[in-house]
Amino acid sequence: MTPDERAFGFVMGTLPSDESRKAEEDLAKAGLFREKVAFWRGKLAPLEPRPLRLVKNPVSFDRVAHATFGDDD
Repeated sequence: MTPDERAFGFVMGTLPSDESRKAEEDLAKAGLFREKVAFWRGKLAPLEPRPLRLVKNPVSFDRVAHATFGDDD
């Protein structure tokens, strides 16, 4: 695996767990791997969806359940 492939896999979360732990250790050190991870994070960040804005739901679950299933009584 090339350094680019390894950094890409780390950023995407697709490395096996033992390799991921090693990658986290390597990320703590300055060097090529850290630069590659920064590159891929910067390249892939615009592809992430924007965080959702949470809003209070004006309809209660009881009203939805009543409209969907009718009365339980």
